[in-house]
Parts: sequence; structure tokens; C-alpha cells
Amino acid sequence: MKKNNKASATIAVKPRQQETGMTWKRAKTILGLLLAAFAFLLYANTLTHDYTVDDGTVMQNNKIVKQGVSALPEIFTSAYRKGFWDRKESLYRPLSVAMFAVEWQFFPNNPHPGHWINVLLYSLTALILFQTLLLLFKNNVVLSFAITLLYVAHPLHTEVVANIKSRDEILCLLFSLLSIKYFLHLTDKKTNTAKILCSLFFALALLSKESAITLVAVFPLLLYFFRNASLKESMIASLSPWIAACIYLGMRFFVLKGISNFTEILPINNSIVNATHFTDRFATAMMIMGKYLYLLLIPHPLSFDYSFNQIQLVSLSSPSALFVIVIYTALIIYVVKEFRNRNGIAFGILFFLLTISVVSNVFFLIESVMAERFTFLPSLGFCMALVLLLSKWLKTEFKTSNLLNLSSIFNANKTFFIVIFSIALLYSAKTFSRNFDWKNNLTLLAKDVKTCPESARIRYAYGSAILIEQALIEKNENKKQNLLDKSIVQLEKGVAILPSYAEAFYHLGLAYKEKNDFTRAVTNFENASKHKTFTDPSFFVAWGVACGKSKMYDQSIKTLNHAIGLNPKQADAYTNLGVFYDEMNKFDESVNALNKAIEFDSVPDGAYYNLGNTYAHVQKYSEAVNFYKKALEINPANEDAVNNIGNSFAALQDYENAILYFKKAIEMNPSNSKALNNLGITLIMTGKQQEGEQYIAKAKQLTP
Repeated sequence: MKKNNKASATIAVKPRQQETGMTWKRAKTILGLLLAAFAFLLYANTLTHDYTVDDGTVMQNNKIVKQGVSALPEIFTSAYRKGFWDRKESLYRPLSVAMFAVEWQFFPNNPHPGHWINVLLYSLTALILFQTLLLLFKNNVVLSFAITLLYVAHPLHTEVVANIKSRDEILCLLFSLLSIKYFLHLTDKKTNTAKILCSLFFALALLSKESAITLVAVFPLLLYFFRNASLKESMIASLSPWIAACIYLGMRFFVLKGISNFTEILPINNSIVNATHFTDRFATAMMIMGKYLYLLLIPHPLSFDYSFNQIQLVSLSSPSALFVIVIYTALIIYVVKEFRNRNGIAFGILFFLLTISVVSNVFFLIESVMAERFTFLPSLGFCMALVLLLSKWLKTEFKTSNLLNLSSIFNANKTFFIVIFSIALLYSAKTFSRNFDWKNNLTLLAKDVKTCPESARIRYAYGSAILIEQALIEKNENKKQNLLDKSIVQLEKGVAILPSYAEAFYHLGLAYKEKNDFTRAVTNFENASKHKTFTDPSFFVAWGVACGKSKMYDQSIKTLNHAIGLNPKQADAYTNLGVFYDEMNKFDESVNALNKAIEFDSVPDGAYYNLGNTYAHVQKYSEAVNFYKKALEINPANEDAVNNIGNSFAALQDYENAILYFKKAIEMNPSNSKALNNLGITLIMTGKQQEGEQYIAKAKQLTP
């Protein structure tokens, strides 16, 4: 075969069938399995990872998905994250959500099966990609293997494979490749089976992720570039997948009540929405397109989030924007120039441009400014163009006489494969390393907050993760206070970047409440309510508690009643109402509220305990003892209830029982200064002066 310096898309290798038929078939099988195994091993260190970032929206915190298999009909007739929030959105991806529901049915709240499935699907995708490229390049093993190897190793794919939620991307690519594979079969063999399978797999790709719609333009280009068909012939042959696309669009329109269903793009999701001029919007979008190219070439550093205000707006006069515009203009000129030559490099570039167009923000704004997962499908075009460019640059020859076995394939192209393997090795090292960052929320956020320090979302997510996953469950008070301080630092930076960040203000309020800084807690809850209409009753309960602790009783009662208005069975709202009514000396209102809490709370130990306090405050000590004991039946570890029983008996002048319960509280916690002091006083009252003074002295030592 002659040298092909144009990197033609139709480089073919035809082995001598009689001598090497079995060897040739075996070689393709071995290479495909090696690539699949490589993909699995590359991501094997994610198999025991936890849920991270957006997994909660489609699994952990999704009410529909958590219903399991029974929710499948609703999933296929609902927007993507309906079970997580009720707001309108433009996403309809039922296939991955259906898989999550099935997984939850059999493995509830267990992320490991999800990670196994992601890695296995990625491994299968590697195999199907290799097989599809063999069809595309007419059995050119060298090109097919090199493209697949670089694609599989590319670090930009870590977000997709390591994050369970991003299975929609894997399924989209897998089914897209299968549809392309059978589309080529349809063209080459013209069978009805291939036609049906092509349409079916393309429909599944669209049901996985809507960005597969860009392939309607890719199908005819495949035939034009790789089968020497005219554009007219290519478009006629593409009717099967196009029909599948029309059916999908009909389903999408029916479910979302329109092609796109979101009513507002928020700055926190896409900072470009703040651009006041179209030129600024275009310049910023093009700058981001430049960042995609940079990360495809040099995938470092990586981040799961680039939202407000990590990527700042630029104008057309910005050197960075102008530089990127020049690069993309040159790429487009190259594609136009080489289009008639059916140049494979031009096809790779065109594939990249077409598939990234819908998420580029160049033509219309989407709900996200930038994401590494957006390159999952487009990066295939990049890998194709890169490999074909290298083969042209290195003057690689694909000699049929050398294709007797695997070693002869590699020996015939040593320089080419040294370059390919070197790139793959660097990519693999970065991928393997980046996988560890995805272990759990805290490791990912701690890493990416350094990469994207101006992202309000990362600051918020990191601060919230420290608060919820660590501080609120920490038993050691000193450690808890340190964690709360760390959380507050991140959340304060989040609201400094985006002063309208309601969720960040909400969690700041929670953090300050836990630090007993109720004045700041109230201020932050008020700021949160200014920027968002909250419908979660827990928000108003936390706000009401902070108001009550700040002695703002009227505001507290109003806020807690609002929580009850949102959920008439909100037990903790009734409990806190009872507490603050008691502090306001409104005995009847307190008792009524606490009885309501007992009615709606499945574990009402707190309500019983506070009823005991309420009755004790009006000197009904016998009733108080009964309620404290009911609280202890539910929660025997409540040392305050034990101590208060002692106080009630002491008030009833039953000193024997009072001493008994004070000692029991001290047995539960030898550092309980209140119980120690109460025991000391009671012992003195019973004539045991010296012993009582010893307990009081010990209590003083323990009191800060």
C-alpha cells in the first residue's frame, strides 16, 4: 500500500484470508478484550467509593428513585430529577434513572454496586468503541486500537466513570456507538435487522442523554467520509436513526410539555447569564471552548465544578477570547478545506464541534457554564483527529503483509505506538490519581476547592459537607467546634462570592446555631429567606429555634407555626413551640404543643422530656417525674432527664430518691457538673456537710 500523507479516513487493511484468517480474527478479539480489561483496571480503584456530589439528586435524596422498581412508570413520564425537586427543568433522561431505581430496590443506600456497574459499562464501551472503529476504518487495527486506547485513558472521563450520577453519559455513548455500528452494518449489508437495531440503540442513546441528538448530523457524515457516498445518498440512508430521533422528541415534548421546560437560568449554574451584551456572552463562551481544548490536550488540573464565579465574564477585546476564536476559526477553515477530500482529521474535528455544540453556550445558554463530563462524547472526535494527525506526521504505514500477528502489527509501527503509548501512560497516571479524589464528598471537595477557589458552589458544598457529614454528628465538643469553624470559613467565602446564595446562608445559619451564636444564626436565616422562597419546613424550624434562643419569642412562634403550616405533622416544630411557650410562661400553650409533638413523633422522647420541664416549672413535680420517666423509657441515655428527676424529688423533699437519681446521672456521666452540684447541695440539706462540699467542689472544677 502506498503512503497516505492525507490521513485518509478509509485506510484499510486486508489480511490474506487463507493464511491468517483465524489469526486475524483472534488478534481483533484479543485487542478488544485487552482494551476492555484496561478500562476496568484503570477505574478499579473507584469500586469501593462512596456517593459524591450530584448522586443525591438521582439516588440518595430522590423520593421517586427510592421507591424502587414500582417507580419505573413514573420515571419514564417525569423530568430527570423530579423526585429531588419540583422545579421545571430541561432534562429528560429516564434510562439511567430507571437503572438507579432498580439498584435501589436491591441495594438501598449502597454506592458500591453503582460504581461496579459504571466501571463495567465503561469497560464494555471500550470494547464496542474498538469494534465500531474497526468497521469505520475497514479493519484498520492500528488506528482503531490507538484511538480507543487514548479515549479510554483520557483523564477528562474520570468525572463520568467515578461519579454514579454520570451513568447517563456512559449509556449515551455506549448506545450511540452501537447505533453507529449497526448504521454501518445497514450501509454495508443492507439488512432489516441492522436498520431496526440502529434505530433502537439511537433511541436508547437519546433516552440516556439528550445531547445524543447531535448525532443526527453525524450519521450522514459517516457515510460521506468513510463510505464515499454523496451527501444526498448519506442523508437518505440516515432516515432510520432520524425517525428514532423524531419519536424521542415527541416523548420529550409530551413529558416536559415542551422541548425545553426550564423558566430561568440561575447565575450560580451559569455565570454567562449575567452578561449584559451578546458579544460578552459569545466571548466568554468561546473562552470556555478554549479551556475544553486545553483540558483535552493537557488534562490538569481537573474539577467537578466551574460555576459562578470561577469563570468570569470577558469581552471580545480579551486576548484569551480572541486567541480561542482564532483557533476555532482555523479549525473550521481546515474542515471546510478538507471536506471534499473526505479527510479523517476533518471528520474528527467536525465530530467534536457538532457534539459539543449543544453544551457550548455559544448558540444558546444551558443550565451549566462548563463541565468536564460535557466532553465525554466530543472527546472521541478529539482522539480520532489526534491519532490521525500523528499517523500523518509520523508517516505511519499500514502494510497488509505485516498483519500476521499482534507483534508484527506493533513492530511495523514502532514510532507511532511509542508516541501513542507515551500519551496513554501519562493520561492513565493522571486518571488513576484523579480517581482517588472521587472517594467521597469531603476528599473531592477538599481537592477541588484548591483548584477552583472562586467557585461559590464548591465553597458551599465543602462547607456544608463539613457541617452535615462531620460537625453535626461529632460527639467530642472541642472537635465539633473546630469543624463548625472550618464549615463557617467555607460558607462565608461562598456568600462573599455570591451574596444571593440562599442555600449557603441557610447552612451558615445552621452552623452558627450549633455554635450557640444565635444572633448570627438569625441574621443568616433572614438573609437566606430574602433570596429564596423556602418550602422545606426544616428551614423554618431551625430559624425558629435560633430566634427562640435569642429571646425573640414572637418571631420564633411565628416561624415555627409557618413550618407547621408547610407540614402539619412537623413534630420538631411542635416540640420547640412547647419549649418557647414554656419560657414565655404560657403553660397551657406549651402543654398543647408538646402533646401534638408526641402525637406526630415516632420517637417522642424529646417531647416527653420537655413536658417534664414544663410541669416542673409550674411546680407540678409528680407529673414532671412521670414525663421524665417516659422520656427515659425511650432514651435511657438521657442524663438530663435523670438529673431532673432528682431535682423534682428534691423539690418534693424526697431526698432519698433525689440522691439516688443524682448518683445515677453521675454514673452515666462522671463529668456531669449539674448532677454533682445538685447531689452536693442535697447531701448538705440532709446533714452530710463534708461529703456534700466535696461534690460541689468537684462540680466547680468541671464548670468552665
